Amino acid sequence: DGPGGGGAVTGRAARIGIPIAVGVLFLAGWQALVVGNDIKPYLLPKPSAIWEQVVHNREDILTTARVTGTNALVGLLAGAILGILVALVASRFRVVDSMLVPLAAAVNAMPIIALAPIFNTMFSTTSSVPRRLVVSLVVFFPLFINALRGLRHVAPIHRELMDSYAAGGWTFARTVRIPGALPFVFTGLRLGAAL
Repeated sequence: DGPGGGGAVTGRAARIGIPIAVGVLFLAGWQALVVGNDIKPYLLPKPSAIWEQVVHNREDILTTARVTGTNALVGLLAGAILGILVALVASRFRVVDSMLVPLAAAVNAMPIIALAPIFNTMFSTTSSVPRRLVVSLVVFFPLFINALRGLRHVAPIHRELMDSYAAGGWTFARTVRIPGALPFVFTGLRLGAAL
């Protein structure tokens, strides 16, 4: 690294350029393989033919991508909010905790491929509600478990300090539990968003 920081720019260019070069070489090799071996398009289409169809159908692709993205975002938000709220209730009341944790585990164990037809039957297949419900259920479990773990993870010294102040349940939750649970909630959000 010189005084101008040229090494950082070169390193960044290599990190970006190498994957792009590998991708371009892969596509060129794919194109050459299909053209050179006269492979039929229904077996393996050329990348150039795929690109032509993408350009030709770009309006449909953008419209469906927007709908899919909206469904995913709404489901993520609904599942996250529901998971955090249920975790708050379960962390406050042990009876609710003992009832909800096995129920949440059972819902998580259900295969999505079994839930989607049920939701499509309950609502219309053209409606966005079944898709959003599926996303909400998938996101709910990691958010619920991580938020509940974070809300239960309270250092004894913090509990003793709040007891010495005679802090109520809401004050304790607002000043200690919820801020302490945020790293766990963000972990749950990362897992849920990936799902």
